[in-house]
Order: sequence, then C-alpha cells, then structure tokens
Amino acid sequence: MRDDGVREEDEAEPNERIPEVREGSGVRRDEGDADEQQGRAHPAQREHGPPRRGSGVIVHGVSRADTRLPHLLDPEAYFDPARHAREVAEVLRPSWHLVAAADEIAHDGDFVTRDVLGTPVLVRNARGHTRAFVNVCAHRHTLLVSAPRGCARRIRCPYHGWEYDDDGAVCKMPDAACFAPVRRGSDRLSELRVESVGPLRFVCLDAAAPSLEASLGAAPMDFLRDSFAAAPGDPGLRLAVSRVLDHPCNWKIPIENVLESYHVPLLHDGFVARHPRVFRLFEGPARPGLEEHELGPGYSLVRDRLGARSRIYRGLVERLRPGASVAFAVLHAFPNLLLGKTGLVRFAQCVLPTSPTTSRSLVRLFLDLGQADRDLGERLLARIADRVAAALFDSLMRDDARIFPSAQRGMEGSAQRGVLGLNEARIHHFHAHLVARRGVTA
Repeated sequence: MRDDGVREEDEAEPNERIPEVREGSGVRRDEGDADEQQGRAHPAQREHGPPRRGSGVIVHGVSRADTRLPHLLDPEAYFDPARHAREVAEVLRPSWHLVAAADEIAHDGDFVTRDVLGTPVLVRNARGHTRAFVNVCAHRHTLLVSAPRGCARRIRCPYHGWEYDDDGAVCKMPDAACFAPVRRGSDRLSELRVESVGPLRFVCLDAAAPSLEASLGAAPMDFLRDSFAAAPGDPGLRLAVSRVLDHPCNWKIPIENVLESYHVPLLHDGFVARHPRVFRLFEGPARPGLEEHELGPGYSLVRDRLGARSRIYRGLVERLRPGASVAFAVLHAFPNLLLGKTGLVRFAQCVLPTSPTTSRSLVRLFLDLGQADRDLGERLLARIADRVAAALFDSLMRDDARIFPSAQRGMEGSAQRGVLGLNEARIHHFHAHLVARRGVTA
C-alpha cells in the first residue's frame, strides 16, 4: 500500500473484505454447494469461463478481467431537469411506491397523505379496505386534505364543502341544483391502484402498469413476502420506527449509499463502530469478512451476518425470537424500493424525487418478535429492543445524511463520470437497469 492510500495493482491487505458477485441468473449458490462438491462448474463459469480474480476479489458471471467498473451515469443524470423528467416518466411513474404501513391506517376512516412524484395522494382505511385517491377535489381541484394523517368519517373539501364517500363518489354537494343534472357517482375522485403485502401498502400512479408482482419480478416478490407477510398463527410484525426523511440530493444518491458498505468505516463512526467486540455490524454470511452479492433481473441483494460474534445480541435474538438467525439481507428492487431483513428486524424504504436535486424517503422499521403472549421479562426486553432498534436506525441515517449534500454538490460540479469498484457492483447493476429503461442516457 502506497503512502497516499492507493493500492498497488496486485497488493492485497490481510483480512480484507472479499465480495463475491454472482450475476445473470440471479440464483444464489452457497460456497460448497452441490455443483461445486460434485466438480461441476458454476453456471456463470460455463457461460463466461473461470471466475475472474484480482486484488482478492472473486467474480462469477462477469466477463471483465479487471475489477474496475464503469460509472454508467454521467453527473448530469443527478441534476439535469430534462433528464430528470424523462426518468420520472419512463422509470418511476410506472412503478409501485410504498406509501404507508397498516398500523398508520388501522381504523375505519384513518388516512395518510403523500406526495408521489408531484401527485398528491390520499390513502385511507375504508371499512377495513385500503383505498387510494388523488387528493384533489373533483369540483375545482382544491387539495382535499392537508394534514399528513388523521381520521375522518367522510372526506370533505375545505373550499366549497363537497363530500366524498368511501368509494370516492360525491355524496353531498351544497346547492346541488346549480349542478343539474346530478347523477350519483358521476362526480368522483380519481382512484389509484393499491396493493398490500403484510403491513406494507403500495400505490401505482399508472393505471396501465403491471401488477406489483409482475413489476417487481419473482425473486424480489418472494423476498418481500418472506420478510413481511406473516405466517399462519404468527402475530406478525410490530411497527417500531416511522420516518419521512428529506434529502438535499438526487433520489439515486440515498439508494446508492445503501448499495455499498465501502463507506461504513468512515461515515459510521459511532459507538458501535468504535467497539466492534461489543457488536460488529457486518460479519459475512459464510466466514468473517465475506460479503455475498446477488445481481438479478430488476434487483440486487446482499447477504451478510449482523452481530454474529456478539453474545449479548445472539442471546437477545434467541430470547425474543427463538430459532431466528443472525443473517442479514438487503434487497434493492429497482428502481426505488429497499427491503431489509434480520432475525428481529424488517425495514422498508422507498425513495422518491421531489425535484431533480432533492428527494424524500419513507422508511418503516418493524420488529418481528414472534409470540404474542410473553412474560414480564420478555415484554421488558421487547421494549428495550424497540428503543435500541430506533436509536441505531436514527444514528445510521444521521451518519449517511452528513455526506449527501457534498455528494450532490460534487455531482453538479463534475465533468467526469467517475469509477466504481467491484465492492460497488450493485450500483453498477442499478445504473445498467436505468440505462436499459431509457429513463436516463449513458
């Protein structure tokens, strides 16, 4: 290693994290799987030849001989208004977006309001069913509800008093004689499609877009259901953290931040980082230091282990959720949905642009504590787990947020594309998806 911190071409440090990337089929194969044990080649090896090795990195399914990856998006993709408009129209508008958790609209009449790609959206519990509408009066386009959340038996326009029933139809119209002929149901709100998986509620603005499952694809949908849909007899997930975070940067920057752990040693320098013997964030799924990436059609996935060497954490997991593992996985379902799963925690994050250079994240974090009936000690531990999870999450989000303004300012001042390393392969995979969707140009 040179004094300036730049690695010589063939130099490798001991105990360096070795990412393993499998690309193409998207099928994960563990070390020592049946094919390898029986001497058969990995499918990617049969297609591309032997795995590429360089600087301690092993790559399956990538034909490049080096570990430098091109940054497919130029800086203008992070601030140019015309590029942004095309990205919204071609990539984001046909997609499904997380808008709420079931606990936020648990009772009849409960509602939340969201801004989704510039469209004001009203999500409401209507007699136990989730309904979503464009949050605009059918009369003269006034915003119906300004509050971020609340409860209302009916939706009433604050301007002229038109009222709407659970189906979005006008059910009361002051001076109705002035609007003759009035036909019941002819005046109504614009309804949006809603789909649910466990406690998560998704909305799509495009009536012609595929379903949530068809849009996400098989592997992301399986991960979503496995992480958030409760099994029969399971009491399900409990909402622990509910956050809306505004970012002074293009929407892709917060997503790309989650897609690599290269930044962790510098940005995440709090108590946990300073005391790895107490709780080590990343352990590796197969052995310490190994991070496994899976690159598939429309998604990427990273697997690691969380706190595997911490007796305190392992004991807490076993007490609150017997049999749960310390495995940790984060899936990015393109374009803007991030899903995470540990033995005790599930999280979902949806990042939406609010302008070419600003964005907003809706984040929901759940605890999966299994049994509904607990003794006093376990209930106390569950409360502690709630608070610790919230504190750790907020700390990580604050750490990441510190760099976002600099990342955005740098994009706006740069004339070169940049470069990615193999440990940032998930970002490269994301960029390739955006280029293929023609929402941005390479």
